Amino acid sequence: MKLLGHVSGQSSGKDCQRGLMDGGRRTPLEVSLRIGGPRRAAAWKRRSVRVFASALAAMLAATMTGLVLRAAPADAGGIVKVSFTKTGETPFRVPAGVTNVYVVADGAPGQAGDATVGGAGTTVTADLPVTPGATLYVEVGAGGGGGGFTDGGAGGGGSDVRTCSVSANNCGGLGTIEDPRLLVAGGGGGGGGLGAGGGAGGAGGSGSSASCNPGGSGSGTGGGGGAGTCTSGGSGGQQGGAGGAGYGGAGGDFGSGGGGGGYYGGGGGGGDDFSTGGGGGSSFAEAAASNVSMTLNNSAAASVTISYSSTVPEAPTGVVATAGNGQATVSWKAPSNGGDQIFDYTVTSDPSGFTTVVNAPATSARLTGLMNGVTYVFTVVARNDVGYGPASYPSNPVTPVRIIPVPTITKIAPDSGKVGTTVTITGTNLSGATKVSFNGEAAVIIKDTATEITTKVPTGAKTGDIQVTTPGGKATSARFTVT
Repeated sequence: MKLLGHVSGQSSGKDCQRGLMDGGRRTPLEVSLRIGGPRRAAAWKRRSVRVFASALAAMLAATMTGLVLRAAPADAGGIVKVSFTKTGETPFRVPAGVTNVYVVADGAPGQAGDATVGGAGTTVTADLPVTPGATLYVEVGAGGGGGGFTDGGAGGGGSDVRTCSVSANNCGGLGTIEDPRLLVAGGGGGGGGLGAGGGAGGAGGSGSSASCNPGGSGSGTGGGGGAGTCTSGGSGGQQGGAGGAGYGGAGGDFGSGGGGGGYYGGGGGGGDDFSTGGGGGSSFAEAAASNVSMTLNNSAAASVTISYSSTVPEAPTGVVATAGNGQATVSWKAPSNGGDQIFDYTVTSDPSGFTTVVNAPATSARLTGLMNGVTYVFTVVARNDVGYGPASYPSNPVTPVRIIPVPTITKIAPDSGKVGTTVTITGTNLSGATKVSFNGEAAVIIKDTATEITTKVPTGAKTGDIQVTTPGGKATSARFTVT
């Protein structure tokens, strides 16, 4: 899947190469035109000039203000961007239907020392193949080594995207054959405190391979921290700590710079009389990645942005309707969301065009105000940020009807007596009674309400049950004794 605005390059294998790609980081200007739902052809023609003018205005405004807007072709879908700027780990669930994402990862520059700047971090961009529904884990600003005591700068944290959480017991170890990282942007080395510069982060390699690139070594009299490479962490300067898989070494005492985080972190700068800069971390993209670019990042903070194409949702399936009294309940199965979260569902009746809207993730709705005796079918439409998807197939036909509740008898008083004795029957849903009988012998109904019937023991009655019949059904009492 081709995503808008990526920087093209070449990627294969895991060979390490040194060198920088020409130019700096190139950020696409992406224009978002979210036009959801169906559009009539005539209306579209009338609006086309206004849409073009709006798009041009948005592009000019973005150029002037430095904004980056979400891209979205008006007729089919758009680009969804998810940005991660908080230091630490955040999960990202790949939306249904998405098989490729475009990632921009920034490893942070190293912090300045007392008198020197830190080394540059790295910006890595790539298209990554992904599995719909899978969970990825985004690490931002991880692994930068601490600066030496007093005035050494800390190493910049690296940023990466991986397949399992750092807290998972079954997650493969960094630097092993089961390393879960798919893409890593190395951080720059921290600056030293006595005029020694920090090492740069891993830069983009020239040639046929751009899957892994080492960082730059720290500088300063006596030797700075070593660069993180594609197979090992950078060596530490005198008293400086060595880098390792995913982390930079700490700077030595008295003003040494820390190593930058990365695929392998840079070593910390030396201490005492050698307050040198830390080494930069290496950068990496898995072999399956495409359009890989690795460039120096001199200013941006550590961050990761994941972008993917989105379309309108598919049609809901399995639409089932159940009739009630002047109403119907409709349920359905959620469809593929087109790569963007579903906001709501619209349920429409046929005939009459009654509608109701329910917010996702609900997958059922009740439509009221329907006519009893009229047969209806229902369709459901899902909506996401791109617009309205197609309507579902119609539900099964249903006909709302007035539901008359079944009667119940809770008490008879008295529960015995001779012919002609007045008997009160207490219960529920007794109104509209059409018949009262004593052991099958019909009796006269004197009074009838929803909760009470007054009658008399009829001639010919025998000991047995009393039964009440209403339009809702029949109810039977406890035994009545005829004396």
